[in-house]
Amino acid sequence: MNLPKYTSKLLSINFVTLICLIKISLQVFIPHESSSGVEDVSESVGQVNEVTSNPRFVSSDTNCAICIEELQRDKDNIQIGTLEGCGHSFHRTCADPWLKSKGTCPTCRKTYYEGYSYKDDPKIYQVNVQASQSIVQPVLDRVRVLLDNIDLEGLRDLFQTNYNPERHDIQ
Repeated sequence: MNLPKYTSKLLSINFVTLICLIKISLQVFIPHESSSGVEDVSESVGQVNEVTSNPRFVSSDTNCAICIEELQRDKDNIQIGTLEGCGHSFHRTCADPWLKSKGTCPTCRKTYYEGYSYKDDPKIYQVNVQASQSIVQPVLDRVRVLLDNIDLEGLRDLFQTNYNPERHDIQ
């Protein structure tokens, strides 16, 4: 079986294009800045959230998925939170440490990348990004270094000078 004359070159170009798309995606979705994991609270100093009504408890969950205790609003004055994204409910004292360290719902594993909030609570709670990405971060750093070394101008020149679709002979 004879392959077209420029097949290997086209495969190489496609591969490099894929790498460039990955590089651009990483630049868009993963910020290059380093973060200390400390939340900036300077803007919220002096702000007070006023509760104007009792929170409503609307969920089909009857037990907290973390401690397996029954979800009761009147028991020991424990706050119950229903996640805004997926609607699952937990004791706030159980859910907050879990969500801050793992960034996922304990029931359905929905990911909260930057933060999470509860229904009837306007505050957005930050997820500890460093803890949740500690395994992935070294791999992303390596990929970022590889992608930073790609010469995009050289690729552009390669596309413009050597590619001619009329020259592909299928034998």
